[in-house]
Amino acid sequence: MVLLYKQLGPAAMVAIFCIAAAVPINSKLVKMAAARLQAALRQADTRAKLEAELVAGMEVVKASAWETPFYKRITTARVTELAGLYSVTLIQAVMGILVNAIPTVIPVVTFLAYLLIMKRPLSPAQAFTALSLFNILRFPLFQLPQIVTQATQARVALNRITDLLAASELPAATTAAATIAATAAAATN
Repeated sequence: MVLLYKQLGPAAMVAIFCIAAAVPINSKLVKMAAARLQAALRQADTRAKLEAELVAGMEVVKASAWETPFYKRITTARVTELAGLYSVTLIQAVMGILVNAIPTVIPVVTFLAYLLIMKRPLSPAQAFTALSLFNILRFPLFQLPQIVTQATQARVALNRITDLLAASELPAATTAAATIAATAAAATN
């Protein structure tokens, strides 16, 4: 950034401002994606639990003709899960657009600021040197949001593992057939 400031003067501060403005936007998007991913994973857990109950008590479900209520509950859980995953994907797409647009927009805005602030044309030597410096900065600018996204996903996974390990154990008297019967009774009511 110092070399960029030496090339473009005060106009380089515009690049710093653009980078600084992009960080909170990206941070907000990452938090939104993490929250929605966590909700989608909770819904996936609910669906998986329903499927496990169905498989564990297949004889009871078949004998009692509870296939339709279980199908409806599992399908509803899956639709909710997919809606959550879709919103996460949309947020990640917006983040991808920002990541790809920022390294292109920053030099354009900085050069425009140079023309407006310095009131003189940008020489080819300055422009190409500045573009080289922006290209050097492009990799860190590109990698930072991905690192933040991966760290957030790792944090969500770690929280889920922590919750699992901290959860109390189920009583031994709970059987799959009793769980199936209670679930099916709730579904038919």
